[in-house]
Amino acid sequence: MNSLDQIKAGMVLSRDIIDQKGRTLFQKGTQLTSKHIKNLKAWGIQEVSVIDHQQPKKLFETLFDPKTIDSKVLAETKSEVNDLFRHSNIGFPPVNAMYRLTTIKKLKEKSNSGGPDDNESK
Repeated sequence: MNSLDQIKAGMVLSRDIIDQKGRTLFQKGTQLTSKHIKNLKAWGIQEVSVIDHQQPKKLFETLFDPKTIDSKVLAETKSEVNDLFRHSNIGFPPVNAMYRLTTIKKLKEKSNSGGPDDNESK
């Protein structure tokens, strides 16, 4: 849970916000605006749960030390992922998180398989 003072416009709720009477104020997945935040404060809501868009970045840094990734493999993977997301708004936080997770998945697949041709020979 995050204090409402830490919440900024553009963050996305990871849980529904429900008032004391059980009414849903905002649904999970809502991208908060400054007006939403103002209303939450007016309603006495002090904490909300938001998606941590830095999580994929932290995961990437944990799984892959940039010094150990072959620059050719990284460039090839980024090119593949860019092609997959060519019609997407990478600047939109949830899409950016998916972009990073896809990059991580593809890098893991390549590190486990030994290369792109490994699956074709089976």
